[in-house]
Amino acid sequence: MRTTIPLLFWLLTANLAQAMEIDHHASTLGFTVEIGGNIKEASFAGWHATLETRDDLIAGFDVVVQIASASLGNALFDSVMLSPDWLDAAAHPEARFVVDRIESSGRGSHTATGMLTLNGHERPLAVTIREVGPLDDGTFEVFAQLSRLDFGMTDITAPVAETVAITGRIHLLDQ
Repeated sequence: MRTTIPLLFWLLTANLAQAMEIDHHASTLGFTVEIGGNIKEASFAGWHATLETRDDLIAGFDVVVQIASASLGNALFDSVMLSPDWLDAAAHPEARFVVDRIESSGRGSHTATGMLTLNGHERPLAVTIREVGPLDDGTFEVFAQLSRLDFGMTDITAPVAETVAITGRIHLLDQ
């Protein structure tokens, strides 16, 4: 059975078998990176996620991001970010994170490990998923770090930090 990614979070933290959906108006997915000594925050407008379960156990989840939907809020920065030197949106229009293992870290925190395909490169990635707010609120923070060089992203005209932080805040809707 495939359903939205929030069910994963809900099942892990609440042990409820209730169907959930992402509230995309209250959820975000993006990244931060230091460029020229300044921290820049980008967001993705286009992304979706699915959850796979087997015998009522979570088997994994899959997140697909539309790379061209990334925005730093500045047209010049956006064009450079989407260029072949960085995210290469024309040649690699999607990024995909496929999770094959989920472990509880205790106290509403979990680690999801899997493979990230970005910019034509596939690498392992561990993502921290942390429950925020009251349990029935259905809000979670997502965090991971990666080396942009591992994914073929070179320096652009300004010096760019090697580490990129993937960030997100997921809010669930009851069904």
